[in-house]
Amino acid sequence: ALKRLEYRGYDSAGVATVWRLEDQEPWRREMPLRPTSLAGTHSGALTVVGIDESKSSRNHILSVRLAADDSHAIDYGLVEQVLHARLSPAARYLAASNKQGQLWVWKQGKTSPLWKATAAGAAARAIAFDPRETLLAVGGQQGRVEIYEAKDGAFRTTLIPSEDRQQVTAIAFDDHARQLAAGDVHGHIRLWDVVQAQVTEKLSGHTGGIRALTYSPGGALLASASFDESVRIWKLADDAVTTLAGHGGTVSTLAFDPSGERLAAGGFDATVRIYDVPTGELVAALPDNPAAIESLLFSPSGLTLAAACADGTALLWSAAAIDRWRSDRPAAAEQAAL
Repeated sequence: ALKRLEYRGYDSAGVATVWRLEDQEPWRREMPLRPTSLAGTHSGALTVVGIDESKSSRNHILSVRLAADDSHAIDYGLVEQVLHARLSPAARYLAASNKQGQLWVWKQGKTSPLWKATAAGAAARAIAFDPRETLLAVGGQQGRVEIYEAKDGAFRTTLIPSEDRQQVTAIAFDDHARQLAAGDVHGHIRLWDVVQAQVTEKLSGHTGGIRALTYSPGGALLASASFDESVRIWKLADDAVTTLAGHGGTVSTLAFDPSGERLAAGGFDATVRIYDVPTGELVAALPDNPAAIESLLFSPSGLTLAAACADGTALLWSAAAIDRWRSDRPAAAEQAAL
């Protein structure tokens, strides 16, 4: 279990600073990038990847590794008109796509691309690695999802729905990469059998496009976030669904804790909300963040929650910091309402 998480980052002058998460206050760090993805390892290392948009149409892909003993920033170079950048779950690989449908994959720490491809037509807006980091899925136009071997770019299969083909906006694999969930711009979610390349189920209920998808540990549940300002938890065995409301804008990112008992959700209202999964009740709301929440991740112990904000701020909360904002504490509820 993590007792303390340290971050050593670099400012614009290349000066390194170390922060230690030891008290009830969240740790904050401003970085010159728009974060898009977080990934962690069981050793306690945490990596944030993002895009430096200061070069107009040509953007730098940057990553910063956060760890207690060896942290550094890496610039993977310029990519034209980047749409998205995504880390694999344990930060072994980094993938990025652009508006022309081009795809780059790097091995973490290596600045030369491991492989390149043109995937899913133009505007590949959704990227996801499977939990074991063996497969990479890329979603594009007309409901199309292409799957590659992460290590070398070998093409595996293409998933194309037979009807209602809309832009894919979010993708997630289950634990064993046997099922893939793909959400589209109209709020529909398709569950694919990856081996058979067939749709097994279509989930409907959101009234806005799907922004994020994630499976619970074990794959019994699928959580979805939408432009309709809601989160849904789908129990896949019997199609039961729980709707989690309360956000003041698009919900853009989701993360289950390692036990699957808690779900964190963040979005355009710059607030992180943590829900009890079995009951759907709000556990805590973490307000007053500097910008929209782009990515969330629990540590392997579940005792630390990391967030990346659209303005380049990274945040860490300890369990004690989260406890300050529990929804069943009157003082927290009063502060969150202000």
